[in-house]
Amino acid sequence: KTFELGSKVSDKPSDIVLLLDRSGSMASLGLNPPQPLSDAKEAAISFINQLGSKDRIAMVSFASKAREPMDLTLTSDLNSAKQLVELIGIEASSTQYTNIYEALHSAWQELISARAQDKSSKIIILLTDGVANNPGNPQGKTEADDIKYAEDLAIKESLDAKKDGLIIYTIGLGNKINELFL
Repeated sequence: KTFELGSKVSDKPSDIVLLLDRSGSMASLGLNPPQPLSDAKEAAISFINQLGSKDRIAMVSFASKAREPMDLTLTSDLNSAKQLVELIGIEASSTQYTNIYEALHSAWQELISARAQDKSSKIIILLTDGVANNPGNPQGKTEADDIKYAEDLAIKESLDAKKDGLIIYTIGLGNKINELFL
């Protein structure tokens, strides 16, 4: 959907965690380079290039599980952040699902940790194709059961994180985005 372009400048520093989906479906539009993963990485680097000197960035890549330990804890070293974005890829060793719940949880914990700046805005930016399907529903019998369960967990986690004052932005990539969920 198109939106009005514009910019606002804030003197308040931001602590930002980028959540980057590296699940198998992030290559659903092309394999070489993997799309929409390549677009997500390009968008992440472009975003990092816009950050101010008081802002800090962290990163969590995720598929069936969120990367543990997280890819990058809060830092003002924007060059390291951009280099890490370039290294993120889809693991080919097994099927990779989409666990948005775990990624949100990891970001939330980072933004309330001792590493977070006291008076900063706390922001999560989720870059995904928007099809949460992990963790699977323990009582589920169908893929639809797993998707509903995974989405419900992610929604509950986001609502709980927002109670701590976190701001969450979602960016859907690809052609099978679940807009209502995001």
